[in-house]
Amino acid sequence: MNRIKAFSAASLIALGLGACATAPEAPPAEIAKLSDEAFKALIDPILAQRDVFKKPSLPRADQQLTDLLQRQDLTADQRAEIYYNRGISRGLYVRDYPLAFPQCAVMDYQEMEKLSPNHRLIDKMKDNRQYQFARAKFFDDAPAACVSGAAAYKAELGDCTGLRDEAGQCIIKYSY
Repeated sequence: MNRIKAFSAASLIALGLGACATAPEAPPAEIAKLSDEAFKALIDPILAQRDVFKKPSLPRADQQLTDLLQRQDLTADQRAEIYYNRGISRGLYVRDYPLAFPQCAVMDYQEMEKLSPNHRLIDKMKDNRQYQFARAKFFDDAPAACVSGAAAYKAELGDCTGLRDEAGQCIIKYSY
């Protein structure tokens, strides 16, 4: 009788372990995305700090945009808009803070384009990207990572600003 009890107990344990091993894992909960209204409420106060008369706030605004990128609940378009705005600041307020250089700006534009190639601001970004590439040669004191990243991005684009027709042919070439 002891053998039967021992066999039954071992069988129950084996079945229990088998059930645990084959139990399907619950799918990870999808993170709810931030509404456009909530996003606007987060980004607008940051962008308001970029006023030229508030230069001490520029590094803080850059850091806040960088921190905002860490959020997991952003849509691709929202994340792309952050990169666009951070690129605008970095290209506009050159040398006002460590990453404020044209080369750093175009790296943000590259991220924007990867995330949302059809973003509502993409054409504005491409115009500004061409301008930042043209003036980058005047800022040879930019951070090395930005210089190398911008050079790689420019090589990737070739002599085209990124404006191409359906066949992939360049529509507008760099003018410098």
